[in-house]
Amino acid sequence: MKPFRIILNVLVACALLFSQKINAFESNNSSLEGKVPCAEGTCVVSKTDFRVPIDREQLLHMVNIFANDGIDPRHIQSRISDQFMYAPIGKIETLGNVNYRIPGQTEPGSGVGHGTGFLISPCYAVTNFHVAFGDFDKSHDWSKKYYVKFEVGPGRDDSFKYKLLGRVEAYGPYDITSADSDDWVVILLNECVGADPKVGFFETASLDLKNASLTPLTLAGYPADKLQSELWAHHRCSIHRGDGFEFEHDCASRPGASGAPILVEQNGVMRVVGVNVGEFNPQNKVLRKYESSKANKAINLDRIFNTSAAVSKWVADDKIRKHKNYSDQLAADI
Repeated sequence: MKPFRIILNVLVACALLFSQKINAFESNNSSLEGKVPCAEGTCVVSKTDFRVPIDREQLLHMVNIFANDGIDPRHIQSRISDQFMYAPIGKIETLGNVNYRIPGQTEPGSGVGHGTGFLISPCYAVTNFHVAFGDFDKSHDWSKKYYVKFEVGPGRDDSFKYKLLGRVEAYGPYDITSADSDDWVVILLNECVGADPKVGFFETASLDLKNASLTPLTLAGYPADKLQSELWAHHRCSIHRGDGFEFEHDCASRPGASGAPILVEQNGVMRVVGVNVGEFNPQNKVLRKYESSKANKAINLDRIFNTSAAVSKWVADDKIRKHKNYSDQLAADI
C-alpha cells in the first residue's frame, strides 16, 4: 500500500498547490492596483480604470471579409440569447502601449492594444500573444508576471458585468516573421467569473480536418470598427484547409477580433476549436470571392493543449475545483 499512499499524497499536494495558486491571485485582488508589469514595462493601473482603445483608422482594413454579394456578413450577436451561449467571450485591453504593425509601413505604430478573449474554464481565458504584447516587442522579462484587462459577462445597458485583471500564465513562442508562430497566451483571471452561470466558459472540440470544410463555423468578437460594447459574429463560415497546427478560414473579422474564438455547434452547444489570429494580404474592401492568398488564419486550439501539459492540467483541475457560488446574485442581474 505504500506506493499507492505516496502517489495519493503527491496528487493531494498538487491539488493544494493549484488551489493555493488560484486563491492567492483572487485574494490579492487589491494588490494589483498600482504599478504592475505590462507589455510596456511598468504600468500604473486601477481596477476600475478601463480606457477606450485609441482610434486606429489605418488598421481597420486588416483581416479580410469575404461575401459573394459584397455585403459585410457580420451581425450583432446578443450576449444573453440562447442561454448565454456567447457570454464567455470578452474584451482584452493592454495596461500600457504596445507596438503594432501598420499595413504598407515598416515602422510600427504604438498605442493601447485591444482584442478579444474567451474563457476556457472558470479562471482561465485565451487570447493572442500579439493582443497582449503587440507585434514587435520581444524584450519581456519572463521571470516577471504580466497583466492585461479583461471585460466579460452581460451587464445592464450593454455594459460588461465584470472588469478584471488577468495575469499571463503561459504563452506560445510568437514571432511575427514566422508563418508557423504560436500566437497565443493563457491568462489567469483575478476572479473566476466563468463559474457564474450567466458567464460560463467554452468546452473545446477537436476538428476533423478531413471533413472540416463541411463544418459550419462561427467567429464572434469585438472588432474595432464597431462599438466596443457590441459583440459581432459571422455565422456559417468555413475552413478551407489546415493541419494540426493552424487552419485557414473565411470568417469575417476586423482588428479587435484577434483572439476571438472559432466555434462549432454540437448538440445545441457551442464549442471552441480555434483562436482567430490574422490574415494574408489584408484588403480594405469586402472580397466577393475567397482566395487562399488572402485567407484569414486561426490556431487549432488542440495545439495549445497538446504543446503545454501545464495548461491542460490547469484547465482540467480548474473545471473540477469548487468555486464561488454566484447563484445568490442572479436575482439582481439582468
